[in-house]
Amino acid sequence: MKTPTQFTDEPEYTFGTKSDRNTPFESSAERKRKAHDEYDARMMDYMKPNRSLRHNTGKPDYSLIPMAALAEVAKVLEYGASKYERGNWLKPTSWEVSFACLQRHMSAWQAGEDNDDESGRSHIAHAACNLIQMLHMLENHPEELKR
Repeated sequence: MKTPTQFTDEPEYTFGTKSDRNTPFESSAERKRKAHDEYDARMMDYMKPNRSLRHNTGKPDYSLIPMAALAEVAKVLEYGASKYERGNWLKPTSWEVSFACLQRHMSAWQAGEDNDDESGRSHIAHAACNLIQMLHMLENHPEELKR
């Protein structure tokens, strides 16, 4: 048999203490700077006096990219190289085409189709290739962007 609910004056949830409200919030830039400083401190722990010095603050940490997940992306790029030519995706192209391809692969995946019929490769990997191509275009051919 269930016992009746006991009611008390104590709140079920607490949303911080009074002292928490007096602590200023860190801005996004402050959090990033703090994260970089902590990363640099960890890297300095690994350094020995007889080892080479590396200044990596503010540089991208590519070790955060899961290379195994990119294997499928590389396979899609290999397929594209055989279908068109190696590096064809690096050339300027219409943003509308890249975005339409991205949407087509994501739509097929959302509908339950894992792999592209033509290539036999993952729709998600095809979509990732479209995003990478769009990032490349943004960096190297921003004048082509039309939204």
